[in-house]
Amino acid sequence: MNLTFFFFLLLSVRLFGGHRLVDACFGAGAGIPYALPRTTEFKSRTPPVTTPVKSIPPATTLVKRRIPPATSPVKSSVPGNSRLFIPQELIEYIIDFLHDDIPTIRRCSLVSCAFLPRSRYHIYYNVFIVHTAELHLFRKQYAGQLYRSKKLLGLLARRPHIARLVTRFGMHAMSAPLFYEFMDTSFVSIISSLPNLSHLEFVAHRNQGFWKELSITTHKPFVTALRSCSLKTFIFSGISFQMPRRFDDVFTAVANPALKHLSLACDSGADDTCRPFAPILPPPDGLPALLQSLSICGAATARNIKWLFLNQSLYNIRGIRRLSLQLCNKATSSLIQRLLDETQATLEDFTLDGSAWSWAEPLVRLDLSRHRQLSSFFIIVSSPLDPLLSRTRLSPALRILTVEQACDKRKPFLVPCSVNPWGRFDAHLDKLKLPVLRNVHLRLHSRSHDLCFNCGHELPKDPDAWKREVEESMPLHREKGILEVEVVKQRYCISRAFD
Repeated sequence: MNLTFFFFLLLSVRLFGGHRLVDACFGAGAGIPYALPRTTEFKSRTPPVTTPVKSIPPATTLVKRRIPPATSPVKSSVPGNSRLFIPQELIEYIIDFLHDDIPTIRRCSLVSCAFLPRSRYHIYYNVFIVHTAELHLFRKQYAGQLYRSKKLLGLLARRPHIARLVTRFGMHAMSAPLFYEFMDTSFVSIISSLPNLSHLEFVAHRNQGFWKELSITTHKPFVTALRSCSLKTFIFSGISFQMPRRFDDVFTAVANPALKHLSLACDSGADDTCRPFAPILPPPDGLPALLQSLSICGAATARNIKWLFLNQSLYNIRGIRRLSLQLCNKATSSLIQRLLDETQATLEDFTLDGSAWSWAEPLVRLDLSRHRQLSSFFIIVSSPLDPLLSRTRLSPALRILTVEQACDKRKPFLVPCSVNPWGRFDAHLDKLKLPVLRNVHLRLHSRSHDLCFNCGHELPKDPDAWKREVEESMPLHREKGILEVEVVKQRYCISRAFD
């Protein structure tokens, strides 16, 4: 193929929208599930299209200088029998020119395998399955990374070199009926065909109060596929289990020495059988699974913590640096404290959502005073006078304290959205004498939404006035210059952190 024609053909894909031209000439589009629209914003470091490009010599010069005769094979790192007939400088220039257009770079890689060594970090690194009907909901966040299940299977079959490039794979859905369509053996085949897979996520978005179930027919092959992977990250959000045994199977299969990050948002899970708290033991040989970050939320948080870290000891939590917990009604302070004690040597960032915790214990108390590495604590409560905040002993190493007030009319005795409690909180926090505290961040969400079923009538009518009143109620920390009061549109929720 004439090099000049090939060069301008590839550039026409980006400059003039020539997707159909590439597809017609090379048939590359057959392997693409769907073509995302070309981005309109141009962020490349190269000059604008109207400016002549002077840094690249003419294509004819490149051919004379760098392309050897056709009889001399060029050694290349590209797998297979392909030969590098395109100058590497030209490949790098095209990739740099198209760096913000992942779909086009993907087409270039299908035209010539010579693009793979340089473009592997731009394409096929992240692959996510979504339903065609929800493509528009995920297009902006996952531009150039979206596929349909059957189309992806076909692409992997026709282009076997692509499978080794994929390290992050996931399935996302908004509505339950569309998520059920994924629950077949096709996605299991995809997982099994990715030899370098290290990040796996299944996220049913907007799952508050409505959880999707993992199907019976998918369970066994799914567990088998999990055992074949050495995952570093596993995210399982918004999917429930019909039987506790299935929860046990999945998280036993996920446990492996490479696992570092685990996230679970589930309203069902392990067996709820009441057992006495056993001491936390190190995992057996071959399953250290030394976690660095852990996130657990949902109504089954308490029993899932018991099963994962107390009864089975499949995961070592003594190396956790980031911890996020959403407390449920059945969680006890002794259970949470036992989990926290295991992390006191390494924990740096702790997020605790206690807005849904109904206090059955009269004297609840959490102790973070021995966590010498804890620099950031983010807590969500119904009021600054909530016992979860006022009775918790904070770490002397704490630098950032974030308190988000989640209004909840189930606790009228706490006076949810009143400003007066903030003055008492100001005095309480000042008495703690935290030596390195540099920022006190207070948040209130400004509108009612699906995450707060009970707060609609208790939100302040004038959020800006609420902000000023809170600042005036906390003079001790305002004068220190470390107080920050913010009104946010959406309250933070651990189970929606992936939305």
